[in-house]
Amino acid sequence: MLRVLLLSFLMGTLALLQGCSSGPSLENQPYYKGPMEARSDSATVYVFRPTDNGNRFINLSIKLDEQPVAELPSGGYIKLQMPEGTHLFEAVTPPLGGDFLGDRFNISVKKGNVYFIAAEVGNTAPTDNRTLGVVKDGRFSGEHLFFRWALVPQLDAELRMRFCQLVPATQS
Repeated sequence: MLRVLLLSFLMGTLALLQGCSSGPSLENQPYYKGPMEARSDSATVYVFRPTDNGNRFINLSIKLDEQPVAELPSGGYIKLQMPEGTHLFEAVTPPLGGDFLGDRFNISVKKGNVYFIAAEVGNTAPTDNRTLGVVKDGRFSGEHLFFRWALVPQLDAELRMRFCQLVPATQS
């Protein structure tokens, strides 16, 4: 009986961990090379996560206006076309991923413009005015870290995104 319970617990734990390790593979996906021309009928929004060793196995479920749009792994980026207006952006972590990376906030965009949203992890609290949502802080392996989603200027984003790979399109 104990063996059955232990096996059941192990299988349940592995099922929950699957959300941390599964998701889109970036193998053979292109690295960021620069934005396409801005479209005049919508806003172009790049969402990216530079590679971070502390949470590299956690994939985020990205939602826009409460609709799932992609799974975003560490080191990946997605490109979204959005109509002009205010939209609800949400990053959801898997059950055992904690809520450190997750957040929910509104973003206002104008058609014809390009925007860059980054998941940022750092050793110091951000002092600029780029934070979208909430700055979160915590200790990981004895290190005090800060996490936030930020609206990043294009030149800064393009330097950091050149190490990010395109997340493959979700199969419908």
